[in-house]
Amino acid sequence: MMICQHFLIEPTKEQEEKLFYTLYLCRKLYNYSLDQRIKHYKEYGKGLTYEEQQNMLPKYKKNIQNTN
Repeated sequence: MMICQHFLIEPTKEQEEKLFYTLYLCRKLYNYSLDQRIKHYKEYGKGLTYEEQQNMLPKYKKNIQNTN
């Protein structure tokens, strides 16, 4: 038997802004990672590994911090 519970959160305006910003960053990171995988596959004919993308993450984070 599966039991499911739903909770309604009512964040403050500040919390809501932080949540939206966090979702925005997650979406940007996902799209960036997907784009990198597609470009790498088109160029080399093989996909990127998790470790390769993980090693690119600090550079991406630094770029994001510089643009804000």
